[in-house]
Amino acid sequence: MEEAIYAELDRLREDLRILMEKRDKAGESFLKLVEERRRLISEIRELRGSLREVRESKARLIEMVKDLRERLKQAREKLRSSVARLEEIRRTYPDLERIAGVSISSLKRRIDSLEWKIITGQVDPEEEEEIIRQVMRLETQLDKILKAKNVKNMVTEIRAEIASSRLEIDDIRRSIAEVSRGIDEIKKKESELIEEIGKRSARIDEISKELDRLAADRSRISEEIRRKREEIQALRSKLREIKTNQDKKSRIERLEILKKKAEEKLSSGERLTFEELQALYGGLDGESNGTSGGENP
Repeated sequence: MEEAIYAELDRLREDLRILMEKRDKAGESFLKLVEERRRLISEIRELRGSLREVRESKARLIEMVKDLRERLKQAREKLRSSVARLEEIRRTYPDLERIAGVSISSLKRRIDSLEWKIITGQVDPEEEEEIIRQVMRLETQLDKILKAKNVKNMVTEIRAEIASSRLEIDDIRRSIAEVSRGIDEIKKKESELIEEIGKRSARIDEISKELDRLAADRSRISEEIRRKREEIQALRSKLREIKTNQDKKSRIERLEILKKKAEEKLSSGERLTFEELQALYGGLDGESNGTSGGENP
């Protein structure tokens, strides 16, 4: 009986040891996961800060692109206006290049020469009238040429404006392309940050589920440990009860032997020891208070 109980106690102690190891391992895993979750939360906080800065930079660049596109629109309007003015001049003065190419000084010398003939009387009255008409035609031509020269200067200015507008448009387009590339890079960085935040958030969800599972395991293991300890305590109580009964039985057997010996000595007239007297007259109560002593006086 006792051997079976001791064997059961050994088994229960081994079970208890294994359960406590499992509980300790679960506790260690729990703490590691808590620390990992704390680290991930801190990393997410930093990543969100970086994401906020990236988005602010993107917003600034987008606003910059809007401004550049507005400038591009204005530059194109200016270019269209300049081109329209140039076309209007070309329609108004189709022979501008030819007229503007006539030498003004030569024309003036011709007019002066004709007028000098009239002044000096080098022509007769009939020729004078024709010369006057020639002078009038030449002066009209001179006015046209002078006006054409002014218009040509205006054309030169307009062409300079057109060239300047085209350069400005090219510069703005390059700036838009450069800023747009910057926006694309920022969007890529933004996507990477969002992905990293998503990975950590998913891991935190996994950890939370794992922590719930570990907490449930620890609770279950702790309950098993409590039951095992109760079983061990019950078996120890049973062993104490068995030992108490065995001790009681041993005392009774010893008392019976002493009592029988005392009766034999009493019958033969021999002196009895104190212990034998207790066994003979005291019974079990006497044994409980007796000690091995000297002989009966």
